Amino acid sequence: MRTFLYREQQHHWADLVRALPAKEFAKPSRSTVPLLAWWHDHLPVGVTDLGGATLEVEAEVASTMTTDAAGRPHKNTASYTDVMLRTASAAVAVEGKWTEKKYPTVKDWLAESPGPNREGVLNHWLGHLAPYCGSGDHRKLGACTNQMLHRAASACAQGLTEAIVMYQVFGVQDRPRYLDDLRRFRAALDPVRLRLVLMVVPTATTESWRRLDKATPEEVRVALLRGGLFEFGQPEVVDV
Repeated sequence: MRTFLYREQQHHWADLVRALPAKEFAKPSRSTVPLLAWWHDHLPVGVTDLGGATLEVEAEVASTMTTDAAGRPHKNTASYTDVMLRTASAAVAVEGKWTEKKYPTVKDWLAESPGPNREGVLNHWLGHLAPYCGSGDHRKLGACTNQMLHRAASACAQGLTEAIVMYQVFGVQDRPRYLDDLRRFRAALDPVRLRLVLMVVPTATTESWRRLDKATPEEVRVALLRGGLFEFGQPEVVDV
């Protein structure tokens, strides 16, 4: 299996961690830290038998490229999916969550900057989702989390037989919130060839992690490479 960061192949997990920008390690509480630690520990078990599979970290897919009223391209700020796993028949967009605040709903996101640009972005995402979803009830889209819509569109944009969006949540305290978000998404879009998955990973920090309270980004990076920052329990996987 090949591993990529920003579309550049990384031959070892340590190379990937070293290549990530410092902002990803600005705080030891960023979800990037347990996400990378978990995938390092569990990747050999889960996907080494997938042959030609690729794993891309910080994948820029289902971009926010739109056009203005005259048809001229307008490139918005890129949005990245934490992990994109591709096999011959499926694409899995993984979004890691740990201490993040709730993202805005589609309704609030559109209201932040009213006009054709964000509406065009939304329609761009819906275009990727359409072949993987039924009729749904688009009147309910406003209550969906806009980031979740993008991540699902990212998986569908790969054009494979099946698309999967998985929210990988570290710690059990936010399980109800993300489960509700995924259920609202299902009600609005009626996914058919798109699976919605919640993975809840019981997560405990160790003394090594707690010593990083005032660490620099580089110190967090080095500690992640050294390992032993977390103790992960058996994940709960829910198909929504």
